[in-house]
Formats: sequence, structure tokens, C-alpha cells
Amino acid sequence: MVLRLRLLSAQRARAERTLAYQAHHDELTGLYNRRHIVARIDEEMRVLDSGRLAEVTLMLCDLDGFKPVNDRMGHQAGDMVLQEVARRLTAAVREQDLVGRLGGDEFVLLLRGEYPAGGVPIADRITESLRAPIDVAGTDVHIGASVGTAVARAGAGLDRETLIAQADAAMYAVKARRRAVPEPV
Repeated sequence: MVLRLRLLSAQRARAERTLAYQAHHDELTGLYNRRHIVARIDEEMRVLDSGRLAEVTLMLCDLDGFKPVNDRMGHQAGDMVLQEVARRLTAAVREQDLVGRLGGDEFVLLLRGEYPAGGVPIADRITESLRAPIDVAGTDVHIGASVGTAVARAGAGLDRETLIAQADAAMYAVKARRRAVPEPV
């Protein structure tokens, strides 16, 4: 009877850990989900306001050329591309930074602490990394990314909505510049 109770207790503990993980992570990529990232942005803004952190950088990353992958190769191929994008984004940042998937082909990076040039070198590294071909079942897939960056500094009094709006506007400015200048062939 005692052994059975221990087994049931262990199963319950595993189930609770699984549910806790699923509540905070994107099922496909394993990255943090929208709900978790929003809560962490709020938390980091409070830490910033308290003066315990000097700077927070938020990056919004929207994939360019992803829809044709799904249309031509199917959703399974699209899922493989999203998983590889998640790996590349995670590799681009420090351990204390957060990477999340907002949904579809939109990602968010929350960089804690100061970064040189407001994170622009990281955005450039991400853009270059995502330009590299992604192997999907023996076929090279090419996508791109538009990355918008917004920085909140201690004492600036920004809130989450303003920070996200600034990063979103910066991302759309990158998209507009990219459309205005044709890519080299």
C-alpha cells in the first residue's frame, strides 16, 4: 500500500510539473509563450523602476518569407523552420535573457541589462543568422527577419505597452526599409 501511494504521488508530481511547463511554454518551439513573456516584461519594468536594473531591451522579430514555406512545403516544414528559428534566437542571446514566441512567426526577446548600442548588434546578428539556409528534409529554405528594438532605461517611466509599441514601430520601420531597397541577387 505504501509503495502504491509513493507511485501515485510521483505520478502526480510529474503531472504537475508538466502542466506548469505547458502553462509557460510554447508547445512547438519550447520557448516561453506570450503569457509568460508579458508577465516577465512587467516584472522587469518593476525591477527597472526600482533602480535594481539599469536597462531592458525588447526586440520583436517577425519572419519574412515564412508564409510561402507553409504554402509550398506544408505546415510540417513550417514547424521545422520555426523550431530552427527558436534555436538560433536562443543561441544569439545571453543566458539571463528571455526568448519567446508570440504566435505564428512572431518572436520576442527580452534582454536584461545593458547591451552596446541598444542591442542593435544583437538584432544584426539575429538577422544574419536567420538569413542562413534552413535544411528541411534535404531542401534549403530561405527566410529573413525584421527585428525592431526598444530600450527602457531606469527612471524613464516607460510601461510595457509603450515599450512594445516602440519595438513594434521599429520593426515595421525595418520592414519598410527592406521593401524600399531590393535585395541583391
